[in-house]
Amino acid sequence: MMQDAHTGNWYLKLNKNIAVGYWPAEILSSLRHSAILVEWGGQVASGNIKKNTPHTRTQMGSGEFADGRFRDACFMRNIRIMDYSLQLKYPSYVSAMADEPYCYSALNEAKYGAEPVFYFGGPGRRPPYCS
Repeated sequence: MMQDAHTGNWYLKLNKNIAVGYWPAEILSSLRHSAILVEWGGQVASGNIKKNTPHTRTQMGSGEFADGRFRDACFMRNIRIMDYSLQLKYPSYVSAMADEPYCYSALNEAKYGAEPVFYFGGPGRRPPYCS
């Protein structure tokens, strides 16, 4: 995401500066000048989830775990953040996590200061591992 310095509006841009998301400054009042945290990820949800069964059978991405990397798993790469000098840079520290590692997984394959590549995915609820 980047902020338009003149309007205060925020944009999500992909590839060659193609805007795919827009948030007016009025609805993101807590982001007047900058953000202190940026997150990327995937999420699986279902309207059929009951309180005592927290996960759906819905697969994330291809349904393969993150350790399949480019061959099998979903991935995000070429991730950048824009700093105060309006330069696009790699995030300096990134981590990967999955709330239900037997159902879904996430993996960051990057060294500190290098371009992160995030892999994620999974088959969803797999008894007896996931409730």
